Amino acid sequence: MSDQTVNKLEEILQEMREASDKKTAANLELDVWDSIIKKLNSFSPKCDACSEYIIELEGYLSELMNRMRDSVEIDFKQHKAKTDDLRSHLSSKHDIKTNGYYMSIFMSIGMGIGMLFGTTIFDNIGLGLAFGVGIGIAIGAGLDEDAKKKGKML
Repeated sequence: MSDQTVNKLEEILQEMREASDKKTAANLELDVWDSIIKKLNSFSPKCDACSEYIIELEGYLSELMNRMRDSVEIDFKQHKAKTDDLRSHLSSKHDIKTNGYYMSIFMSIGMGIGMLFGTTIFDNIGLGLAFGVGIGIAIGAGLDEDAKKKGKML
């Protein structure tokens, strides 16, 4: 994909940051969109779907910016659906995970194992749960950091 298109998308995102208040910017997840655009651009030479998404995003973000300029209400549900669609493509086709993905999975696994050990070994479910969650968070955070270093994280 041409760098000119990606630069235009980044300029639109910057304009949206400047034109919106903090609450709107948080609801629009503009930082996540910046990361999504960069990932789509990096995969676009090999992935036709990524190239199509970038072309589609140019029109979508321009329309969204025009809505913000004209003070027209933004449909956050539609925007969230668009974000989820892009995230699911990056996750399923390119193995890109969202921030905190591994931590949430391993925290849940740690809770289960902690409850098991808490009832059988410690005879105190609370103690086992605390150890399990702590270990799960530590493993998950380590895997999240590793994925971020490898460029596999949004």
